[in-house]
Amino acid sequence: MEPVLLAAVVLFAGAYAFINGFHDVSNSIATSVRTRALHPRSPSSSPSFSTSPAPC
Repeated sequence: MEPVLLAAVVLFAGAYAFINGFHDVSNSIATSVRTRALHPRSPSSSPSFSTSPAPC
C-alpha cells in the first residue's frame, strides 16, 4: 500500500510542477511586454528557449 501512495504523491507533485510552469512562463512574458522591455512579437518564440527542466 505504501509504494502505491508514494507513487501517487510523486505523480501528483510532478503534474503540479508541470502545470505551474505554464503559469510562470505566461507571467514572465506578460511582465516583460507590459513594462515594454520586449516588443510583443519577440517573446512569442522565447518561452520554448527560456524554460528548461530543472530540479525544484
